Amino acid sequence: MNNEKTQKFDSDPKESKCLSEEEKEQEQEELRLELIQVQEEILTLKAVLNTKMKVAGDLKRKLGITPMAELKQSIQSIKESGTYQKTNAAFRSFGAFASRKMGNLRNSSVFKSVEEKVGGANGTVKQSQSMGNIQPRMNTMSSSRSENNVAEMTMHAADPIDDEVKSEGQSKAVSNLYADM
Repeated sequence: MNNEKTQKFDSDPKESKCLSEEEKEQEQEELRLELIQVQEEILTLKAVLNTKMKVAGDLKRKLGITPMAELKQSIQSIKESGTYQKTNAAFRSFGAFASRKMGNLRNSSVFKSVEEKVGGANGTVKQSQSMGNIQPRMNTMSSSRSENNVAEMTMHAADPIDDEVKSEGQSKAVSNLYADM
């Protein structure tokens, strides 16, 4: 590319306002010609690059270098880079920090209290499912928590129910439990 032309056209656009119409047209024509020349050079360079890429591909194929091998080499290069090493160290550090904090959280009194309550509720549900039909007990628990309801729940737990009715009642009870929530 011609440096004189580039320097000439890199000038301030305000300066072109001082030119006559004929000079402006001449400058525009020179710019168009330079643009066409640059675009042709770009096309030539693209064609040369494509040709060289094909030759490189053929040489790699003859040498037995596969795209998978190239990918593995690229990944290895990335892993060896300083940026990757720093990022990897930061993630390890964060992982250790998060692990320590979770351990501290598990040992906290609040977490233990919540864990006990959730565990107790889970055990109660499992126990009531193993005792029989949960439907009558869930209905009585959701309506009111009076002493009469507690006695009724105890009575239902002692009733013998065949497996089919029991299974049907449990699925209804679970459905009602979610509906009450």
